[in-house]
Amino acid sequence: MKILKNIFAGLLVGIANVVPGLSGGTLLVLTNTFEPLTNAVSNVIKKDNKNRKKDIFLILQVILGLVVGVLGFYSLLDGLNQYIYAQIMLFFIGVIIFSSLVFVKNEIKCKENFKPLWFIIGFLLCAALVIFVTPGNEVFEANTNPSIWYLLALFGVSIIGGATMIFPGLSGSLILYMFGMYFAIWGYAKETVKELVSFTFNWYMIVPCICIGLGVIIGIILGSIVSKRLLNKHRYPTLSLILGLILGGLIKLIPYTKNVPEGITVKWDFVTISTSILAFILGSSLIVLIQYFVNKKKRGNEN
Repeated sequence: MKILKNIFAGLLVGIANVVPGLSGGTLLVLTNTFEPLTNAVSNVIKKDNKNRKKDIFLILQVILGLVVGVLGFYSLLDGLNQYIYAQIMLFFIGVIIFSSLVFVKNEIKCKENFKPLWFIIGFLLCAALVIFVTPGNEVFEANTNPSIWYLLALFGVSIIGGATMIFPGLSGSLILYMFGMYFAIWGYAKETVKELVSFTFNWYMIVPCICIGLGVIIGIILGSIVSKRLLNKHRYPTLSLILGLILGGLIKLIPYTKNVPEGITVKWDFVTISTSILAFILGSSLIVLIQYFVNKKKRGNEN
């Protein structure tokens, strides 16, 4: 059961890192996988780790789900965005708002633990990233003669994206958007998979993808170490900052003109409005339902 839960958590992270503004770390927190994963990543490089095999197995489970989530949902999102973009965004908004309530109840617990200053800093930081974000070229074109500087840029941005990929409240894909690399990185990943499946290998596709992969791995390791230390030494300021980041990132998901990708039109007629409201209710209900079963399991364990 734990294996399926970890794969599912990775799947959610993969999906989240395709949607700019949606945080994979937030969904890790929601599925109670964040601290086990960051502990495993931090501990796996220690010399005296007696649970190294167990930690590696957990990491591989999450990575499996992540890869499936990214590749599967990126293609699915490409198709669905043309028809139900607003509904998809409202669904995720419902998920995030209600998961934030769960986060406050389970992690912060009482108003004495809440740190308003750190919450405001987190909210304003993420909101600023959203407002001043520049998407870059929205049509992927492979660079057939990538320079060393281009490869280093992909590598560096991937480190930042990997670190923010699992940090609650921060959206890895939003960071890629900010640096104008979102479509390039996901484009390389998608096209490289196609080449591997068809057994055609072009160095100008494979080499950039290797740079991206290495950068993401290093970023995840660094992000896990930093997250673990912050939560151990400054738990409630960090949790308040995370909550601010989560809610600040919501701005990017609101389907108004600036947030709608090029080539997609959202027409706010009766059908769109009513189905968007329904999508929001479904997203909210999903979190309520999950929390109900979590609480039921806890009560069963206590008895």
